[in-house]
Amino acid sequence: MAGESFALRLRAYSAHLMLDEIDYILALGRRHGLPWRDTRDIGVKLGNSLVIEVPIMNVERQLTVRLEDQSRATTENDLRDMAAFITALPLVDVIVAEKQFVNLSPAGQTRHAIRHAPADLHP
Repeated sequence: MAGESFALRLRAYSAHLMLDEIDYILALGRRHGLPWRDTRDIGVKLGNSLVIEVPIMNVERQLTVRLEDQSRATTENDLRDMAAFITALPLVDVIVAEKQFVNLSPAGQTRHAIRHAPADLHP
């Protein structure tokens, strides 16, 4: 999706996340008494809002699209760091992270609580 707008790439990645997680979402709904058999049962409004309203999914889509915008190639270490960052960011008050992910974090999404790791912490 190179060359497309940020907003369009966010929407595309939202759809990708929903496709990846739809079986789990449907099962979770059924477990809680909802009559969900397929995606039509979830409804368009709820389906569109799930990725945004579930903090871990929202952080993943934001970071992924921003990471794609970088001029350097993404490394395996970047993907490992991103997985930890995605899981932690919506759940903690303060996070110590590499400057790269601090700069990639969505504005307004606990950015004030993110601090990059001081240089003396690195070996």
